[in-house]
Amino acid sequence: MYELKMLSIIILLLLLMSILYSPIVSAELFKQENTFTEYIVENYLTKIILDKSNGGIVKSYIYGNYKVSNLRYLAPGTIAPSILYEIIPPLTSTGTPPPVWWPGEVFGKKIVFNVVEENYYRLKINASFKISSVYEVELNKIYTFYYDRPYFDIEYRFINREDKTLKIDLSSIWNRRTSFSIEIATSFAGDADDDYQIYGTTEGKTVIRQGYSSPGEADIVEGKIAYIAMASSHNDYRIPQAIIVIPLEDTINETLGVWFEQAGLGLEGVPVSSVVRLEIKAFSLGSNDVKTYKFRVYMGPLIKFVLQELNLAPLLAELTKRYNIPDSLPNYTFKTEYKLSININPDNKNLYPNATLTIYRVMEDGSFSKIDSFPVEPRTLTLSQPGIYKIVIAPGRGMTRDGKHLYTNITIGNQTGSEFCIPVYDDTSITLNVNFELVVWLHITFIDENDQ
Repeated sequence: MYELKMLSIIILLLLLMSILYSPIVSAELFKQENTFTEYIVENYLTKIILDKSNGGIVKSYIYGNYKVSNLRYLAPGTIAPSILYEIIPPLTSTGTPPPVWWPGEVFGKKIVFNVVEENYYRLKINASFKISSVYEVELNKIYTFYYDRPYFDIEYRFINREDKTLKIDLSSIWNRRTSFSIEIATSFAGDADDDYQIYGTTEGKTVIRQGYSSPGEADIVEGKIAYIAMASSHNDYRIPQAIIVIPLEDTINETLGVWFEQAGLGLEGVPVSSVVRLEIKAFSLGSNDVKTYKFRVYMGPLIKFVLQELNLAPLLAELTKRYNIPDSLPNYTFKTEYKLSININPDNKNLYPNATLTIYRVMEDGSFSKIDSFPVEPRTLTLSQPGIYKIVIAPGRGMTRDGKHLYTNITIGNQTGSEFCIPVYDDTSITLNVNFELVVWLHITFIDENDQ
């Protein structure tokens, strides 16, 4: 006897790997240009130009139509385009540099930057070079740029590869126990005479001098320094500009004091720069020892939002006595809340991905702070901070809500995949463009004849 058994099997023709795997294509937020003499990095706010012919110092910066540059007179025959740089004497066994060492081991040093880390929120580049013609002493100079932060960080690592202790101590020639220093030099709008020289102490004192001849302040101020800065006068630009350097972490305890000058003043045929120098205490490096210093740097327009983000409320209070400082900029808006509107194309509920959307705030160290999670649908979120946000769609590919279509990929702007980085600096609207295909259903009937 034969018994007919009919099995009706509905097979959905899906490529399982294409459902489970969804590539991530991040937007190229950092714009970089690496030429023979310059390394240029552009984030959301400014463009920073580094000089590869002079140890990777900051040559100039550009914000919008403003280009802030300066020619720093250093010594007879030595004039360098620079706005932020290091004065680094060579390390020696006694600490005292040779008779002729100024302006140090950075100027004239040709370097190559190597990319240490690069993603959509942070870029790290490093330059390593010797800072002694006698000893194996190396300086690693690491820049960290953040796409969604108005500042960048510089880390200096002094590495002694000798089997003896080396040090920098300028006591015998400068009469104070200093080692290397960070200098800001400016001539905003081509005129250094009215630039503001600024420093703040760890005790909360803020001092602003205008011009080298300002009364009541010495050329050298000793003590723990919280920050140094140079700012343009109210006549220089429509929006005031500034360069600010903040020692970070333990570095603040290594600060010795501040030096003021106008380089080139009184000399014929040389440019004049207004200079503020942050001096670091003398130090020693044991055999194969490493010593690290860290600084945060801001270069760009003076706005309240930036000074607040840098925790420089005392400086903001003092500067507002001198001129109007805008709250924010057209492309960098300070508000108490930011609207992020999420739209979907096509606008058909049946074709929405049957998936979950999760949004994260990208933190400075690259970690993610979860903000919200909900089914993929149009929604407006209220965010308390500007910056980079990460949107994750899970699964990256799968069925639409009506069960009749397969969404194959999602795009937001020029990004495709399941994870997206979204800059939010003002009320922002984005659209999830969903590509989908009609599902093909194949009905297969199996007939199994078994002789029972």
